[in-house]
Amino acid sequence: MLKFVVLCSLLVLGVRASPGGAPLSACNSMSPIHGGSAQTGPAPYTVTATAIDGQTFEVSIVADAGVTFRGFFIQGRSVDTDNAVGSFAAAADAKSIDCFSNLESASTQIDNTDKSSVSVIWTAPASGEAVNVVATVVQTLNTFWVKIPATVVY
Repeated sequence: MLKFVVLCSLLVLGVRASPGGAPLSACNSMSPIHGGSAQTGPAPYTVTATAIDGQTFEVSIVADAGVTFRGFFIQGRSVDTDNAVGSFAAAADAKSIDCFSNLESASTQIDNTDKSSVSVIWTAPASGEAVNVVATVVQTLNTFWVKIPATVVY
């Protein structure tokens, strides 16, 4: 009986892992810290960065038909330093966090409800440095893809 109670407690804690978004400790690797290994096959998600103007982009994650996701973590990462750069605006279903001491340099979910898409606004750094926009997408607790590159649309 005790083993059953411990197992149930662990399952409840596992399901509750990071429901309010990625923690700062995930900034470097962009990997969820709730267990499992990143998927190596093609992701059933498309990540795009569509230019609004010369420095502002709408970054979207869209699931393939019939697929959902529960979590995400988006960064614009400097090609030179691999640090998160630029800033994300607040959104109804996302919040910004400060990675590498850069204000609002990452965006993550505010809850772990099923989603088929999400869009956030990212402003590139004024320096004009080369940046790759990447996203980690969490389908379930142990099924996730790390650093999916965005297709840039101008």
